Amino acid sequence: MRHLVEPDARFDLDLSWFIPGFADAGTAVERLTALDSYRSASTLFVTPDNGLARLREQALRDGKTLVLPSYGLRRGFVALNGKAIDPSLARYASWLDGLATFGRPVSLDELGTNYRFDLIVTAASAISSAGQRFGMGSGYLDLEYPILAAIGTVTAMTPIVALVHDQQYWPETLPTCLSDVCADVIVTPNTVRSVVEAGMRPTAIDWSIVNPALADEPYFAPLLQR
Repeated sequence: MRHLVEPDARFDLDLSWFIPGFADAGTAVERLTALDSYRSASTLFVTPDNGLARLREQALRDGKTLVLPSYGLRRGFVALNGKAIDPSLARYASWLDGLATFGRPVSLDELGTNYRFDLIVTAASAISSAGQRFGMGSGYLDLEYPILAAIGTVTAMTPIVALVHDQQYWPETLPTCLSDVCADVIVTPNTVRSVVEAGMRPTAIDWSIVNPALADEPYFAPLLQR
């Protein structure tokens, strides 16, 4: 992947810190935005990965509402209203640094009261044919999903789409854990693959995958008490 990966502004090519953007991501985004699940969605939960920057930009241009977890969940969740952002600024708003300017922090109570996600979009450093994600950040969605399920913003029917490069797709299956949140659809620059047997989705937080340091974060502490 080294010849395809886009380096991060802070971490360069140290992929232990981020999930990278890649060449031909624009083509993959075109395939994803042509899906019925995307076209009918008004509110999306999107992971804050570099590989999804172009997707976030397009979704904002399309007037979608996006909710992102902040990096490492250190500052909770942030909402972006595509209808309120000038299309000429959508690229800047799609960047993680843009969240502080264009986004609005949303509490767990507000998410549960005012938001219902029509689609979840995630990235991965690698993904299996069963939709199992690997790489830095693979555990965060496994933690975020049961939180969102507990407050009623997602259900077992909410589609999960993974956007990756073709070389990040691994045509093998591996055993999955109960805490794994697997993708239903895998989109690459060249293909759209439906996962034949998507895994069960977690209904409760698996505390064994929670970094104890998160309990000390002011925003995250109340979540752990639920």
